[in-house]
Amino acid sequence: MKITQAQYFEIEEFFTEKCRLVETEFIEEMTDHFIDAIETKLTESTPFDAAMDSTIEDFGGLGAIQKMEWQYRKGFVKKQLQVLWALEKSQFSRQKMLRSGLIAVSLTALSFYISIFAKNSPDNFNFSNGFLIGSAALPIVTLPVFLLQRYVKWQHLFGVVKSQMVVRVYATFLLFLISILLFKIISGSEFSMLIKTFSYSILSTAFTLSFISIFEYSKTFEADYWYRTR
Repeated sequence: MKITQAQYFEIEEFFTEKCRLVETEFIEEMTDHFIDAIETKLTESTPFDAAMDSTIEDFGGLGAIQKMEWQYRKGFVKKQLQVLWALEKSQFSRQKMLRSGLIAVSLTALSFYISIFAKNSPDNFNFSNGFLIGSAALPIVTLPVFLLQRYVKWQHLFGVVKSQMVVRVYATFLLFLISILLFKIISGSEFSMLIKTFSYSILSTAFTLSFISIFEYSKTFEADYWYRTR
């Protein structure tokens, strides 16, 4: 016996409102499991409410379902990091090679222009410390919001923070952190201006391609980042 649309929404509401789950893919997977189990019970003439309660008990109750989401997140984040790395490597694929090449040539030309006409400018980027400290605020805020959103009810009025955003925020921060640290190492080195210039161009190209990869990741996997439950 098939469930009704109203009953489907009731199952979905259980996950989003009572269990306070936030991972869309996990909610969809659990909803399918619940529908299969409940429809089997309905064919045995069990009332929907009783079938729903019985299915919840079969899965170990609300607390067990919440723990299952955390287990799901561990594997999901690992998979997303692999996807992000695949996007990084794809910047050198045949389809994107022309764009990547133009970026590399443009940034190399810019590095040489700065070296010739503004030799001291790379050493004067002292704003990087302040920028790094400022950019650190986002990952510092994101993690507790991500962890506490299940327990802070009013937070859902603004949306939910899913694992995709956490991956993107920390990947972006690490990209800026590594780039700034390498920039400082290069600028403080005793290398010749020619080697420094090539190093700046390589670093700038790597940073730009990595940032494009993160943008492509966000566009693909965070399209439904903000959502409202029915």
